[in-house]
Amino acid sequence: MSFQDEMKRIFLRVAAGEMEPEEWETWWNSNKARLEEFLNRGDRGRMMPALWEANYYWMAKTQSGVAYYFHAQGRPVKVSGYYEEKTREEEERERQKAMEGYYKDTALARQRWEAYLEDHPTDTIVFDWKSLLGTPTGQEPAKDFPYKNARTMEQWKECGKELKLRLKENLRAKIAPAAKAYGMKKAGPKTFVREKNGLVSRIQFIGYFRGGGYEAMSCYLCPIYAIQYGILGLPGHICQGENFQRMQKDWGVIQYGMKAVDAAMVERVNRKFDDILVFLADGVLPEWQKIHSLETYFAKERRDYLKATNTGPKDPRTGRPMWDLDPGEKEDPWR
Repeated sequence: MSFQDEMKRIFLRVAAGEMEPEEWETWWNSNKARLEEFLNRGDRGRMMPALWEANYYWMAKTQSGVAYYFHAQGRPVKVSGYYEEKTREEEERERQKAMEGYYKDTALARQRWEAYLEDHPTDTIVFDWKSLLGTPTGQEPAKDFPYKNARTMEQWKECGKELKLRLKENLRAKIAPAAKAYGMKKAGPKTFVREKNGLVSRIQFIGYFRGGGYEAMSCYLCPIYAIQYGILGLPGHICQGENFQRMQKDWGVIQYGMKAVDAAMVERVNRKFDDILVFLADGVLPEWQKIHSLETYFAKERRDYLKATNTGPKDPRTGRPMWDLDPGEKEDPWR
């Protein structure tokens, strides 16, 4: 068997998902010189990118390169979904491993925090957010489009306009009520904020830079006196939990405005906002409700730090540090 025949046989095995990453890596490295004779630079780069590692994520990239190779030769091949499935399994294992590490590393701090919450319960928010799931109240009927994908500038504008309408409907019907229930106010068409006990919480939908929908959603909570130093992240079980993973999946449906926003697309947009609502109302907002007690939880540590460093807010009348004033003397320096 010639090397070219062997090479194509190996490629077909990759397309069929029959070759494991380590076996592929060994075969490729053993035949590098000969592969340069039969493959151009583009094919080599697609099959074995510079950062390639022996795992299923990169094996899926290799499979894509192999499929392109056969397609370019005029003999397209059917590819197996084996590597993509194994990639999802690998990602889930890594996520579970990270979560286990998170719970282990934060066990002591969480015990102290949970004990504190038992003695200082937060206000309970009664809000039936599940009633907001599904089709937004008052949603306009879906339009009929004579095309599926936008090809011209006029079609692109039409799709973008329709997508923005559906985003606005869902934002108004689902996200705004949830934010309002937790005391947040609108600070723009796509932003909700709240300040309580010296902490600022913010939810913002970021517009896609090429037009269309939302590129991402940012959620952060930050002490008002430390805004200049950065923001606090969400706890690991919230920011990497199942609700977050479900929300991130297929985000492009509310990001790109290049497809006809017909009835099927409107339904997908509605479902994606359901995922966002669940992430916020069943995770982020209740967690923030607890974290608003951090000002009292860390009151002594904060006072000691400010006293040691001679930093922090000053009394606007006397210029004295706030930590050095009696309770009756204090005046809000942020007004």
